[in-house]
Amino acid sequence: MGVVLVIGLGSAVSAKAVNLITDGSFEQGFPNGLDNNGAFTTVYGGDNTSLPSWTVTGDSIYVLNSSQWTASNGVRSIDRLFLDWSKFY
Repeated sequence: MGVVLVIGLGSAVSAKAVNLITDGSFEQGFPNGLDNNGAFTTVYGGDNTSLPSWTVTGDSIYVLNSSQWTASNGVRSIDRLFLDWSKFY
């Protein structure tokens, strides 16, 4: 009876995660601060410069600072109450 010895020399394959979202907390843009005493700024449809890496294609959104509510990351968030997410990418 013969014995077969199999030795595997596998190589480790590393997968590097790639973040497909840029500025997900909306902190970039508005170097002079937000309008309305720093509380919020309206970003209108078609604007692809106010929020770098984002384009608003619907009517508008509000970019708010943390005085309106607590942001999940950073100090800004967006008001999506009347936002059609299919118009924002």
